[in-house]
Amino acid sequence: MSFAGTAIELWEKLTGTKVNARSFSGSIGQSFSLFQANQKIQQAQALNDDTAVTLIIRQLLADYTQSVSFRFTLADLLESVPDDFERMVEPARELQTFLNSDDIRGAHDAFFIDCLDALAHYRNQPVSSTTEQTRAFVEHQSGLIGLDAHQDLEKLTKLTMFDGDAAENEPPKINRLIFAFETLEELIDHGASIPSGFSLCAITSSHISDSYFVLVVRSGERVIIVTDKGTYTHPLQQARMRNRNDRYNLDRIENSRFPYDLLNIQWSDNGRRAAQGSGSRDITVSDTGFRVLGAISDLDDWDLLWLHLFIEQCRQRYFVEGVIEPVMATGSMIQLTHSLAGDDRYPVPASQRFEIETRTSTELSTDFMHSIEPDWQDRANPNGWMEERFAGEVPEDSLYIPPSALSSHDEVVLISKDGEEPEISAIDTREMSFFDKERLSTINLQPIDPFALATKERIVRDAHFLARHNQSKVIEKLVKADYKSRKREVIEWFNKAVADHLPNFVDELLALNHEYFFVDCEAFEGIVDALKGRPSFSGIQTRSGTRQREILVDYEPLAKQRVFNRSIEEATPQIKHHLGLVDYEEQRHLCYLDNDETAKVFLYLSVANVADIMKLTGLSLEQIPPELHSRGIDVYTGNSILDRIDPLATLRNPWDKLPLHFCLPVSLKGFKAWRKARGLDTPKAPDLPAWSRQKAREMWVRYNQEGDTAELGR
Repeated sequence: MSFAGTAIELWEKLTGTKVNARSFSGSIGQSFSLFQANQKIQQAQALNDDTAVTLIIRQLLADYTQSVSFRFTLADLLESVPDDFERMVEPARELQTFLNSDDIRGAHDAFFIDCLDALAHYRNQPVSSTTEQTRAFVEHQSGLIGLDAHQDLEKLTKLTMFDGDAAENEPPKINRLIFAFETLEELIDHGASIPSGFSLCAITSSHISDSYFVLVVRSGERVIIVTDKGTYTHPLQQARMRNRNDRYNLDRIENSRFPYDLLNIQWSDNGRRAAQGSGSRDITVSDTGFRVLGAISDLDDWDLLWLHLFIEQCRQRYFVEGVIEPVMATGSMIQLTHSLAGDDRYPVPASQRFEIETRTSTELSTDFMHSIEPDWQDRANPNGWMEERFAGEVPEDSLYIPPSALSSHDEVVLISKDGEEPEISAIDTREMSFFDKERLSTINLQPIDPFALATKERIVRDAHFLARHNQSKVIEKLVKADYKSRKREVIEWFNKAVADHLPNFVDELLALNHEYFFVDCEAFEGIVDALKGRPSFSGIQTRSGTRQREILVDYEPLAKQRVFNRSIEEATPQIKHHLGLVDYEEQRHLCYLDNDETAKVFLYLSVANVADIMKLTGLSLEQIPPELHSRGIDVYTGNSILDRIDPLATLRNPWDKLPLHFCLPVSLKGFKAWRKARGLDTPKAPDLPAWSRQKAREMWVRYNQEGDTAELGR
């Protein structure tokens, strides 16, 4: 058996648990996690290196033995050795003896010496001056830190800044200074100027917690970067998370091994807020003109040893194995022509600039977005009608916006239509009053992020995503304007359609046949499935509740009826207005059955969702305006912060709140006479509302019982 296999076998004997076990019983002290320890051993196993596995177990054994304690007295030992003591001491001694054997101990000592030599070298000190504290740290932590360095290189973002021939037989140098840059363009200049080797840099941000580190690796003409920059599912996620708090960066920074202490970020409010510390280190300027955050020699033992071991991992990957990473791109590399474009504030080498195939608004369609975002095909989008109706009215300059078009995030875009084509112009609202801002027809559009850092393919995808976002913002504005201008028109269309169909269901209404107005579940499921984009509908879950519907009956004596003037009443007209059942002069409602009679009974029906509209108008879904198709249907499209979803799908449809009502006034005399002629009883006027509700409940119970019986009979 190999050294690693024997060490693992002895470790499992000591702990009583397999290293690949998924569950554990009991606990070992308060600070030692057996689960995490076994994970470390499994990670070391993956390296296929006996020295790595035995070194990890040696350093875990020290932590394990310090965490285990026993509760017994000397008298207990004199009487008999406790079982748990005997069970653990012998395996611990056996494992320790094995790890101290000549071959294993020799390999470990050689690694410790290499680590101590590296620390002394970076600090320009002789190894003999190394403190006992540092020696103990190396012996106890170096293996675990080396494993972290290997794991970190696997996880971090790795991109090729410049591709070219790698260096041959050229020893890499390590820059002793840690540089601080404000833009990626400065980093690119730095990468093009350093000799073959390694240079640790920080990209500092005005929002301090967005800062990140980059290790620049140059081998001949090939330059590669390794960075812990945050990765996001879509280009707006970082800004949206920042609007809530800074915790999205707290986890990233706490889990990073780069020396963030140099940035002196002060966290407050339980990690919600980050700020530059008052005692921040001064940033100096080097001979090359670049800002210097500090020197490698300033790092403490942990940070410096990790950086050394991390650089060794990079040396193996890029200088020995010659691995080439995907080509890097930034948002500032995209070359766009735009009417508002100004001087380029983020100049990049001409050789690195590239153009993208921009789309017109009609070309930036759902079908096109599905071709680059295939996951969207399985997501709901109830707003396809908005694209079909308004995409052609979106100004082309409002889609792909270069960073130079908007000089600050306080600028918004004003859309005007003086001529045939709509135009956009940038407006700085920082000095405007609240009321001046409210009077402007402005839209917050998103330019390409010049600080975006990813592969070229991802940068292009994100550019189209931002264009789709901007298109959706303009469409949202157009939909709201359309709603405002056509609101009354659509209400009147509904009233007319209901009035035309009323003779077909008025008997069911007067008979108080609640069941007739129940939502047709099968048809409604089809509507919801179409909106959701996939057949996953299970039961009816809408904003308006279930399929149950009830005819509400209200009795209002003439003295209690209120009729406002015509302009107020008909601002949002109802069926009663369309049928001419409101007498403004006499301040009363007229009976539908006999216009000469005063109405005192009012019959109400729900218009909560599109299925109700279909029932009351007698029209099919295709005959109903598409803006009303999602009425009353709560379609989950995803989390716009966490998920990369179609921005168009997340728009709120103002037509969902269109005030549609059904109220049919009839006289008490006519209502009773109609029902009596058909053998139906009617209670006294004051009892009508409660009596009607009771009848509705009874019908609903009977309806459910009949449904259950039908299920049992199948």
